[in-house]
Amino acid sequence: MWPAISRGAVVAAAITVPLAIVMEVLRRDRELSGSSLGFLFLALILCGFAVGGYVTAKTIETTPLMHAALAALLAFVIIQGFGIVRRLATDESIAWAGIVLNGLLAASFGMIGGWVAMLRSNRGD
Repeated sequence: MWPAISRGAVVAAAITVPLAIVMEVLRRDRELSGSSLGFLFLALILCGFAVGGYVTAKTIETTPLMHAALAALLAFVIIQGFGIVRRLATDESIAWAGIVLNGLLAASFGMIGGWVAMLRSNRGD
């Protein structure tokens, strides 16, 4: 169980971290202000959590959706942990409600990835 969850979390982090770094750089350079690029990067990051959930669910036979959500949430918590430490070190404000909302989105998209894996396994793909 935990190897599948950790594998999915690593895959999710490998996809989302580079995207989040590029998004942060563009945000700081004001390239994203008034632009749709922010929404594009958010969608890509959420898809990264879905891929992590997919990777987890395709190797778990019992409760794949729960494990897919857990893998995505684990990746999110680890990534946000670093973000919180960075913000605390630089005296930036932390939007706690936003972090909770984004964590729920990450878990939800992990479940979507798990659902896709379940559909594919039911079809025999």
